[in-house]
Amino acid sequence: MLSWQNLSVYAMDRNRHTVSKQLINNVRGVVRPGELTAILGGSGAGKSSLMTALAFRTESDIVVHGDIRVDGALATSSYMRHHSGFMHQEDMFIDTMTVLEHIWFMVKGNTCELRSFKEPHCWLRLYWLIHRGFLQVLRDPSVQFIRILQKISVATVAGLCFVGAINLDQLGIQAVEGVIFLLVSENTFFPMYATLALIPQDLPLLFREYKAGMYPVHLYYAARMMSLIPGLLVEPMLFAAIIYWIAGLRPTMDAFGSTILIVVLTMNVSTACGCFFSAVYKSMPLAMAYLVPFDYIFMLTMGPFIKLSSLPVYIRWVRYFSWLLHSTETLTIVQWEGVHNISCETVELPCLTEGTEVLDRYDFNEHNFWPDIILMAVIYIVFHLLAYIFLWKRCRSR
Repeated sequence: MLSWQNLSVYAMDRNRHTVSKQLINNVRGVVRPGELTAILGGSGAGKSSLMTALAFRTESDIVVHGDIRVDGALATSSYMRHHSGFMHQEDMFIDTMTVLEHIWFMVKGNTCELRSFKEPHCWLRLYWLIHRGFLQVLRDPSVQFIRILQKISVATVAGLCFVGAINLDQLGIQAVEGVIFLLVSENTFFPMYATLALIPQDLPLLFREYKAGMYPVHLYYAARMMSLIPGLLVEPMLFAAIIYWIAGLRPTMDAFGSTILIVVLTMNVSTACGCFFSAVYKSMPLAMAYLVPFDYIFMLTMGPFIKLSSLPVYIRWVRYFSWLLHSTETLTIVQWEGVHNISCETVELPCLTEGTEVLDRYDFNEHNFWPDIILMAVIYIVFHLLAYIFLWKRCRSR
């Protein structure tokens, strides 16, 4: 038997210091076993507030005072979550999943209470979260298929623009840098901005399922990122492979393999950056407003636009955090390291006959290849770690 008395519900202000509104004032009632009980009232009478209070599913800005008992014993949040069902007033479902898949997911979520990775059921929950993420990606063509089609189209058109332009001469140096700029920029800006909507669109459902105790934030974030891995591998590999061979970059498997590695890492770091801004800000327009000046600084300091040694002292620190610079430098090293026979047939451009001279032109150093790779990996980890921390704080404050 469920009973309540002297039950009052208050809405608090944002800082939880003062009461902004009283939703329910000193009510009492009882629900006996074997009976169907209906709560009737007009709009705004407090029906939903009463139900959420009895089910211990109120938001963080709601305070409940009163006595709620089950069979005479004081009810607790954990008891009500394990022994009662609750239908929310507003439906929140993932439209790419079937009804049966939704039921299975909710059943799996309510069969165990997860606390850490050490518990075996935690891995089961992680599996179902990854499974749900893959269904979202595979069944929504705008998420994956169209992006892959766009990558193939852009790579083909861009590669055709450089056919016959890449040779070991002065004009060929410019052409190579043009292809490198496309490899970096196309795998930086589009995936970074496309990721801004990733977390905000999941937030309402995440808040509900997290508050219901279905899974912790770190499982959601890990599963969401894992579900993106196939696309984060296939897209950059397709783009780099197509433009590499059509444009006619350095025809060795070592150079080609290194280019694929760098481009894949570039896209993953860019996506991690997008996830960070997506987790910090509540909406995509707000995240984009802060991201635009951020990526402009990194783009201008990536190498081709300004000689790194000429950067002002107050902005020179950017070079250590700009994965665009690290990516551009490593790709340039791959193309020009060990090259000694660049022809000089024109007097209109500076004559560079050695690959090291090309690197010096942009203040690049052939010994920075692996330090750049390591820095990109560190930036990737830092972005994801910060994104998780901000997302965890947002869920905890709800």
